[in-house]
Amino acid sequence: MNTRIIDNGHGIRYKNKYYISTTDKGIKVFMKNRTSCIVIEAFDGNLYLNHLDVLYNLEEVPDQEKYSKQFDPDYKEIKPKKKYIPSLNHPWRTDNILQYFGSQKHRQQIGA
Repeated sequence: MNTRIIDNGHGIRYKNKYYISTTDKGIKVFMKNRTSCIVIEAFDGNLYLNHLDVLYNLEEVPDQEKYSKQFDPDYKEIKPKKKYIPSLNHPWRTDNILQYFGSQKHRQQIGA
């Protein structure tokens, strides 16, 4: 038995899964957010929700997918573009590389 609080989506989180309460007939029960309730795990593995001494079944809600297979069938994941790094003898980098070599003390000793 664990205490949980109903969130804005009318459900709870239990053991890193999201559940919504249903009646015995399978009708979803929507409760106000921030409502305190008790989650009961039976010996057979079923989960029940106790709210104001009324028991409800808990139905697992599947995780949301980033893109729908029905509405976005032709979606292809965008590959990140390769960053262009100019070569060392490129005019944009000559000043930078000379400054870099000048800041290294061991290179000055070898050249002398």
